Amino acid sequence: MAEVKLRSRSELNVLAICHLHGALDTEVRYTKLIIKCEEHIKEKKGAKPRIRVDPQILKEAVNKVLEGNAIEGTAKEYNVPIMTLKKYARKQMDQKNEITYEPNYRQSQVFTKEEELHLAMYLEKASKLHHGLSSLCFRQLAYQLAIQNQKPD
Repeated sequence: MAEVKLRSRSELNVLAICHLHGALDTEVRYTKLIIKCEEHIKEKKGAKPRIRVDPQILKEAVNKVLEGNAIEGTAKEYNVPIMTLKKYARKQMDQKNEITYEPNYRQSQVFTKEEELHLAMYLEKASKLHHGLSSLCFRQLAYQLAIQNQKPD
């Protein structure tokens, strides 16, 4: 347990706020008041974790829906989210040829792997020279690099 000497009541308020928001990961003692702080990641209320669906299972489920089975029943049978199944079933109906059942994250990627590696090496070198950049400054640097290389929005 870490004991911290606080100079004013406002510092206690700051610690209490940090405790409520899960920002501290140690126990802090102030005279008779003990604030036990634990590492905490705040999640949105009502947010459900995304389920990663196996492409082969999704393909089988879509084929079953296209054969005429109900979407809700098929989704429960294959343990696939209903909206995901609807989306891929509509996609398959609209196109004549086979579609891919895997997410395409590269579509929204700005930098290539090489450029990301160069940025990471630059950040590491700057920190070794005791000239570390804040996260905001680094994002601004990455934005300027994207504009110089004429990257799309």
